Amino acid sequence: MKQKNLCEKYAVTSEDEVKSRFIEAAEKIKYYQAVRHTMGKMRTGEINFDTKLAIKSGSLPKRLDEEFCKKKAWNKIEKAKLLAPDSWSENNFLKAYQNFIGSFDEDFMKNLNFLIYFQGKDFAFSLN
Repeated sequence: MKQKNLCEKYAVTSEDEVKSRFIEAAEKIKYYQAVRHTMGKMRTGEINFDTKLAIKSGSLPKRLDEEFCKKKAWNKIEKAKLLAPDSWSENNFLKAYQNFIGSFDEDFMKNLNFLIYFQGKDFAFSLN
């Protein structure tokens, strides 16, 4: 069976359509990416927890809404918190999260900065 080219697979015919499709995919995962960056920022050398909420790399959680992503990330941090430094407070988590989600604004999307900041496998999965 002949493999479809990317334009046929994603039904795009122009650069603007590709950009629009990319932005749509990035918007879908921005909360998930914000919590991944937040968890990464909070990790220390002694205590390291995985920053993904999905079961395996390259897949996404079934829900990608903000509350679900924040709750799942904080639950993961809380489990590791028993061994963690005092800086792992929910307040510090929310401050760091707000910093990341605040930077994923309209300009961030228009300038395609997600191509730099978002995890590639997550972004590729969100295109489907």
